[in-house]
Amino acid sequence: QGETPPAVPGGEPEDATEWRAGPFLWASLGRLAYLGEAGVRRTPQGGQLVAYHELTLLALRGLEVGATYEFMDRDIDRADEDVLHRAGVSVELFALPMTELHLLVRRYLARADRPEDGQDEVVLFLHVFL
Repeated sequence: QGETPPAVPGGEPEDATEWRAGPFLWASLGRLAYLGEAGVRRTPQGGQLVAYHELTLLALRGLEVGATYEFMDRDIDRADEDVLHRAGVSVELFALPMTELHLLVRRYLARADRPEDGQDEVVLFLHVFL
């Protein structure tokens, strides 16, 4: 009772003060929709900045196609050494009531010194709404 769990190796100290903040924007115009989000995380050890943008088009009833762009600066106190850019395309199919099939293909944009860059990622989601 009342015991503090042990610190995670390599984790942040328990007394670290941090703050997080960020805006969220959603807008639509006819069949087009835009979603944008950004966030900043600050600790005594440094800070991170992330941003997400998505533009979708309702191609037909039950079918949306879109494009995404993601940005993450893992350490905003260093100059461009640890910045990640990722772009993607998506297809969302609402073929049955209360279900969504979402295919997302993303690419890490290339930087010569990062092994994850230039790789593709394929993700398939099945959402069932109860």
